[in-house]
Amino acid sequence: MAAAVLTDRAQVSVTFDDVAVTFTKEEWGQLDLAQRTLY
Repeated sequence: MAAAVLTDRAQVSVTFDDVAVTFTKEEWGQLDLAQRTLY
């Protein structure tokens, strides 16, 4: 039933900037090696 609700919604195009994850230098410094590798 939930799938039917989701398919009824209008589809909207997204850009890279809409979904990109960005960090400040301070935030980047707080990440460990595994997190930096992921991002």
